[in-house]
Order: sequence, then structure tokens, then C-alpha cells
Amino acid sequence: MADEKIMIVEDEGIVILHIRKALESLGYRVAGAATSGEDAVAKASEIRPDLVLMDIVLKGRSDGIDAAEKIRELLNIPVIYLTSHADEGTLERAKATEPFGYIVKPMRERDLRIAIEFALYKAKTEEELRRARGNLERQVKEQTAELIKINEQLHDLTAHLHTVSEEERKRIAREIHDEMGQTLTALKFDLAWISDRYKDDESFSERKKSMMKLVDSAIFAVKRISADLRPDVLDHLGLSAAIEWYALEFSKRTDIACGVTFLPGEIVLDGTLSTAIFRIFQESLTNVARHAGATEVKACLELKDGKIMLSVEDNGRGISEGEIDDRQSFGLIGIRERVRAFNGELKISGVPNKGTTVEVSLPVAG
Repeated sequence: MADEKIMIVEDEGIVILHIRKALESLGYRVAGAATSGEDAVAKASEIRPDLVLMDIVLKGRSDGIDAAEKIRELLNIPVIYLTSHADEGTLERAKATEPFGYIVKPMRERDLRIAIEFALYKAKTEEELRRARGNLERQVKEQTAELIKINEQLHDLTAHLHTVSEEERKRIAREIHDEMGQTLTALKFDLAWISDRYKDDESFSERKKSMMKLVDSAIFAVKRISADLRPDVLDHLGLSAAIEWYALEFSKRTDIACGVTFLPGEIVLDGTLSTAIFRIFQESLTNVARHAGATEVKACLELKDGKIMLSVEDNGRGISEGEIDDRQSFGLIGIRERVRAFNGELKISGVPNKGTTVEVSLPVAG
């Protein structure tokens, strides 16, 4: 015996008896019957059948199609239409309610059984699919939330690593400058003193010149390494002076002209934000020197409407879309991470044989 409950909606009593007898002979349970659309909706809501056999033409304010639509919305159960005749317009209306089949009256038990089994199977399959989709969507939602959480943690970790890295750079730069710089300077003075004591010794004079050159070279290297690690000008004179200094050093080192515009002329930011902008500028120029094949760079640093905006534009070969998205481009990844740490915006664009533009906008805390 089948466990499914079936409700009959038919306005002719003799037809209800015929359908009930046919259903019971097939092993189905008849949960109830209704003779109007309004009665069908009320009874279906009360007894919650597994399937409804719905006559299309019913007496009363609403026909079978209206009743089926309401039942489908309320209970989401399969509805099979019963019809002896229907015009094209009525059938089109019926299709819109997503029926699970049609049975033409007078009906045969075989047709009734096939229609019911198909409708119940289809309803069960749709419900399983709906549940599977719901489970999948829930899992995707949970996994997405977890990925977002992990991503935020990674961003926080990256920001922390940048901070730790800058502090370590500052410490090492200070120690190199203070310890090695002072030691080399003292050594240079000692060599000068020894030179005065043995100024008549020509062989020592030549050796002294060679040693002086080595010491001068070492002092210059210490200053360069210290500045690369953490320029003193950034800590003592501020962001504008540091960017201007680095632009001049870049031009000297690469023979690529680099001009910088400041709006306003002097821009003062907190230490963390200044460091981020300076490192982005530094990395942008490094990329120009390595990849652009440019002869000129124009940069602009502007403080406006609560944002600090940096643009770096070169006249080189122009970066491609593939290079912008390249996961091995660690310089661009570093820029993106610094921008993301401040909830800023980054735009990188290139025009073939005309150049590349890097535009950064970071909010400035009030």
C-alpha cells in the first residue's frame, strides 16, 4: 500500500466517487475532497496532502488553476490537472502554475497510476535537489565566510609583517649608520694622523691613499645601505622630502629622469601611512627600472578630500594585462598588500609603447 495522501478537487460528486474508488484500488489514501477552489485551498492547508488532483473547471469565484497556484505557493506540493476539455488560453494559464501532469476525463486507472507515480517521483526528485542545493549553498556560504575570515587574518598578518619589517629595517639601518659609520670615520681620522706622522715615507704615502679610498668607499656603501633600508630623511624631514630625495637618487642611479609634483607643497602624514606611501613609490620606481624601458617618470603626490593619492607614470613599453595579474610579480603584490592594509584603492594600467601608470589612493585618518 502506498503511504501518499491524495486530495481530490472536483465539483461533481459522482466523479469524486469514481476517482476515490480508482485511487483506493491502486493503493493510495484519499485524504479528502473539495468541490470549489476556495474549499480546496482551505482543506489542503489543513490536511497537507502529498498530491492534489485538481479539476480545471470549478464552480465558484476561483477555478482550478487559481486554486492550484495558491496551493503551490503555500505548500509546494504537486498538482495534477483533471480536464475533459480546455481551450488554448486555459491551457496556457495552467502551464504557468507548473502542473505535474494532465489527466483527461473520463480517466483510466492505468493513466491515473502513471500520472500520480510520475508526479510523486518528480516532486520527490525536486525536493531532494532543493535540499541538496540548499546544503551546497550553506556549505559554500560557510566556506566563503571562513575564507573571508582567513583572508582578513592574512591581511592583518601582512600588515603586521610590514610594520615589523619597517621597525627591523629602521633598527638595522640605525645600527649600520651609527656603529659601522662611526667606526669607519674614526678609522679615516686615524689614517690621516698616521699619514702626518709618516709623511716623509713615500712608500707609505701610496699605501695611505689606497687605504683612504677603501675607507671612503666603505663609508659610502654604509650610507647607501642604511638609506636603502630606511632613509633618515623620511623620519626626520617627512614624506615629501623623502620622495623627492629618492626620486633624485633614482635618477642618478638609472639615468631615468624623474620629476615629482606635490599638492600641496608640503604633505605631512603619520609615520605608518608615510612609510606605506614611500614604499609604494619606491617599488613603483624599482619596477620602472627593471621592466619598463622608460626614459622618463612623472609622479604626483596629492592630499585632497581626506585621501592621499600617488600616481607614478612612465613612458616605457606599457604593462600588459597578463603582467598586471601575474602572481609571480611580487613587486605588484607588495603594492597591493600595502594598499589593502589601509582599505585603499589601486589602479594599474598600461598602453603599449606609451607607458604604465600606477595610481594609489589611501584614506587619511581624521
